[in-house]
Amino acid sequence: NKSAKSIYSLLENLLNYSRIQLGVMHLDPTVLFPAKIAEEVCELLNSTASAKEITLLNSIDFSIRINADKNMLYTVLRNLVSNSIKFSNEGGIITLSAESTTSGVIISVADNGIGMDEKKIQSLFKIKENKSSFGTKGEKGTGLGLVLCKELIEKSDGNISVTSIINEGTTFKITLPKNILS
Repeated sequence: NKSAKSIYSLLENLLNYSRIQLGVMHLDPTVLFPAKIAEEVCELLNSTASAKEITLLNSIDFSIRINADKNMLYTVLRNLVSNSIKFSNEGGIITLSAESTTSGVIISVADNGIGMDEKKIQSLFKIKENKSSFGTKGEKGTGLGLVLCKELIEKSDGNISVTSIINEGTTFKITLPKNILS
């Protein structure tokens, strides 16, 4: 079951990345509640997190709304939470949160995992430079997930950033446009 899920995730990432590169991926922005999408991602990945005794906390306020493509946001959050699980030690905590600003909504995925140095951070979103690393339990990745996240977020008129401290953890922040009500 784990292998099938892993292969499915890889294929989905590859297909999405190729669609973006070919210019055939079309996003359908609608009013979304990020807390609901985060809840779905946490449900999907809870068994993986539980196997490492990692707690997933969805702290996103259910009143926050954004204008984004549902599949895009789901894919990005799934990749970010999966990475956090991969690089967290047993007993870790991964927190999903959001804050509303005047220009948009910032959604954060923060862990207290192994962290990374500046050199690794600089290569994360570059397909030719990002080499997949093994997780804390030997989990292997493809090096494509974060590249896909960056492409999807930028295609949605947003941006993604990362801060990390070795042995303290990593925080990914994605900024997306707010829902503009008329």
